Amino acid sequence: MILEFGHNMPQWARSSVKRWVRILRLTDWKVTALWVSEDEFQNVGEDQKTNAECLALPEYLHAEIGFCDDLRKSVESERVIMHELRHLHYSEIKQILRHCWDGRRRLEYEEVEKLLDAKIEQLIERDVNILYSLVKN
Repeated sequence: MILEFGHNMPQWARSSVKRWVRILRLTDWKVTALWVSEDEFQNVGEDQKTNAECLALPEYLHAEIGFCDDLRKSVESERVIMHELRHLHYSEIKQILRHCWDGRRRLEYEEVEKLLDAKIEQLIERDVNILYSLVKN
């Protein structure tokens, strides 16, 4: 497991990221977690504030996650950390689309559907393994 943290990231957030990387079985990823000032975040919409952003590169098993520095230790911040780490699992779906429509070739709908179905099944099985290990312990 390779985890890198921004110098100003609080210890509680570092511990939470470490714990969830293990629980979600992301130990083969290199995860860089940063503590980013509130004004550096782009708002998703006028009424919706962004607490975190994830850039996942599944082909390299590398992700950079920026957490807003106004997060405080709470159940909600734990949920934000879990949510951002789940992007690593599901980023592979977008990768399939990039490969299908990258300007050099175009696959038929049925071919793309088969690729997505296979990836979704793989991700569901990963989720089942994770959840089962949590329940069994």
